[in-house]
Amino acid sequence: MNRQRELSEHRIARDLGHALTQRLVVGCIRDLQSIKDCLLSGDDSPLRSIWEEICVQQQGELSFSGGLTKKRLPPSPEVAFRT
Repeated sequence: MNRQRELSEHRIARDLGHALTQRLVVGCIRDLQSIKDCLLSGDDSPLRSIWEEICVQQQGELSFSGGLTKKRLPPSPEVAFRT
């Protein structure tokens, strides 16, 4: 069965939004992986980037300096996209 994709304005806008979101997320992750000089976990930590610190925190580890991390991070993709 050959199904053709319907190209409505809504579908085009949704697909474009999805593609842009994916590019922003990948770009943000890449940027966070490159930040290696201001880790909050200390010099003896096996974590190599801010991205790894965020991943550890999101996996359930409590962080007393979470507010500091948020101040150092670039805006989220949603905020960056709106401005």
